[in-house]
Amino acid sequence: MCHVPSFKQSITACFANATFIEKLKTGMPTTISEELSPRLKNGIVRTKWTKSVAVQTVVGLPLRLRVLPSLRDIEEDNGNTSNTRSSRFLKYLRFLGRLAFSQFGLLWFLVIWTVTGAAMFCITEGPREREQVVLLKNMQRDLAVGLATELRQLRTEQDQDVEPLWSDKVRQYVAKHEKLLLVAVASGYGESGNSGQLWTFPGCVLFAISLITTLGFGAPVPRTTAGRTVGVIFAAIGIPAHFLLILNFGLMTALRLQRYANARRNLRLDNVDPNCSMPMPRWVKIVPFVFSVAYYILGILCFGIARSRPIAASVLFPLDFTAAGGLSTIVDHVRILYGLYLEGAVTIAAIVVAVLQVSATQSLTNIGLKYGLLIEA
Repeated sequence: MCHVPSFKQSITACFANATFIEKLKTGMPTTISEELSPRLKNGIVRTKWTKSVAVQTVVGLPLRLRVLPSLRDIEEDNGNTSNTRSSRFLKYLRFLGRLAFSQFGLLWFLVIWTVTGAAMFCITEGPREREQVVLLKNMQRDLAVGLATELRQLRTEQDQDVEPLWSDKVRQYVAKHEKLLLVAVASGYGESGNSGQLWTFPGCVLFAISLITTLGFGAPVPRTTAGRTVGVIFAAIGIPAHFLLILNFGLMTALRLQRYANARRNLRLDNVDPNCSMPMPRWVKIVPFVFSVAYYILGILCFGIARSRPIAASVLFPLDFTAAGGLSTIVDHVRILYGLYLEGAVTIAAIVVAVLQVSATQSLTNIGLKYGLLIEA
């Protein structure tokens, strides 16, 4: 039966590995056990120990993107006057690459990308929406005028009732109006309700945010070929970049919560190998879920009750921001605020996933070893 390490054993293993690696770095003589010696072949020191169950929890910390890019090349370039112009150019080019793939750089890229995408959606879909409204209203008016004209022109003999002829004529025009209505709905007419527009710039900002966050439930759909092309390109670049940012931010937040919790336990983290993974307290696992519930209640207050909506509609406030729920009747600044609210919801979800990932690694490893699901690579 496999031995599952306790919290005390995990801490002891971390201290032992930290001391062992420090001795190797300083050149002090040390005795390598038979259990660890296969990991030190050819002079290679590996910090991820997997030989025994007792040190299964000694794993490297998950890697994440930097918040700000490293300035190492720039500082070295300022201290060295013998660098050529081409080498300086390459160093600054590498710095721009690190800036682009830092959390700060990804954040600014997504802000610019969202604003640009919203402007393109507004340009491609806005004029078409306005033309569609005018065209359908003119067609309805022509249909009504034609019906009235034909009814006035009906003539019958004195002994014949005119009502059946009127009924047939009205039935014909009702069928024409039905066909007209189906064509209009298929082309997107009616999504904006009785008044207002969907594809204003604030509405396009909300659509762009809902697209990159993949929370576009009930969102309007681009109808023009240009708008759909913009949507595909915008999503193909925006969605991966957005997920890369929020997953790294969630992982960073989860690890900092874990370090804060361990510091409150009065653990001597300075003497522990930084690759060691301490067990996560239970309250750290609960806090993100509490924040999720509180965040939804905040949405009910801000986007439901504050807008004088009924209680039932306030609880289901996300439905008000769909095309069928009356999005076109919502004022512009509320649309933008709801887009930011969606971004916050996705960020909290990323933190929850990261906390579960960090905290569940040790538990899942122990369960896998206990039931024989895991073997050495």
